[in-house]
Amino acid sequence: MAKQKANAIQENEASRYTVLLRPCCEDGELLYEATFRELGDSLVVVGEDPAKTVEELFRQGREAISEMIQEGQAVPQPRTVEPWEHCSGKLTLRITKQLHYKLRTIADDQDVSLNSLVAQMLAEAATRATAPRLALVEQSVIYKFQHAPQFLSSAQMNIG
Repeated sequence: MAKQKANAIQENEASRYTVLLRPCCEDGELLYEATFRELGDSLVVVGEDPAKTVEELFRQGREAISEMIQEGQAVPQPRTVEPWEHCSGKLTLRITKQLHYKLRTIADDQDVSLNSLVAQMLAEAATRATAPRLALVEQSVIYKFQHAPQFLSSAQMNIG
């Protein structure tokens, strides 16, 4: 009985995994590819409707976890921290003296620290780099969630 309960809990792990939902194009048709970050590319579901694709991912995920348990394999644990929590927020760069001088001059002119200026420039560049993909729905959409039904209803409202 205890083993059945443990297996049921492990099979429910799929509802706690991080879902990656990416638009893709196949034969000129817009499709959606869904995977669990924790399972890598071992489980990929492709479909026309994002919510139905994620729903199918959960179904196949529960089956895959059930098979892992039956075969005595370790079931990957869901992430418990946000992906960026492993980043320190510190970045060391090597740049030319000329660029360093230009940046320092701009920072002085704007009466801000060099660090603030460079952080602002990097943030703006990152936003510009992702904006076209966001506009074309080509950036990966990462959903971290605790309950699959809640996720699916919000996916239908926000993506569909």
